[in-house]
Amino acid sequence: MEYSPDDWVILKVSFATRDRTFTQLRVLGGWRGGYLSGDAWRINSGIQAIHADDIEYRFLGQSGSVYLCHRGGYR
Repeated sequence: MEYSPDDWVILKVSFATRDRTFTQLRVLGGWRGGYLSGDAWRINSGIQAIHADDIEYRFLGQSGSVYLCHRGGYR
């Protein structure tokens, strides 16, 4: 599934188990709502790969999702 948020940030998330702690980078994407719908947000499953061009970043997630994030949308 592909997502194109209006605004986005990269989160550094740490998880701890009994044996170890590990860190993962995730995309937090936000969509601005309108008159009939409210704002929405979504966090991806973890960044596996990044492809960039002059217009946008493509973040490939562990679940197979793709976040198409415009460079100007980074907050």
